[in-house]
Amino acid sequence: MTRPTYFTNPFIESNNFYNAAEVLSNVTANDLQHIMFKDIYIRTHDISKVRIVGADTRFPPLLYESAYGMDKSIKQRYCVRDGVHRLLKMKLEGKISAVCFILQPHAYDNLKNFDFDCNSCQE
Repeated sequence: MTRPTYFTNPFIESNNFYNAAEVLSNVTANDLQHIMFKDIYIRTHDISKVRIVGADTRFPPLLYESAYGMDKSIKQRYCVRDGVHRLLKMKLEGKISAVCFILQPHAYDNLKNFDFDCNSCQE
């Protein structure tokens, strides 16, 4: 499993990218919660079946509360920032919930953004 290199900030309207390691360094065990899958919006476009099979479900997915995010059309309480394939694998295994990290807006405080064309790096 490879960790994403960059994340966008789901809490503000911006196309800026932030170093994923720096964002994740602001997430702690205190941010872990047990979440029902029915409360998570899981996108289903651009999903690789091979990546679902190879997903390592030992690592908790990273979610954020959709009420704080920019897309107000989402009805579920949480959106996935990282871990779609892991969540889909758990669902296929018959699980109905998972322990997930809940990303808070402060995780992006004081981080330097990177402006680049993401299509050039294929992420």
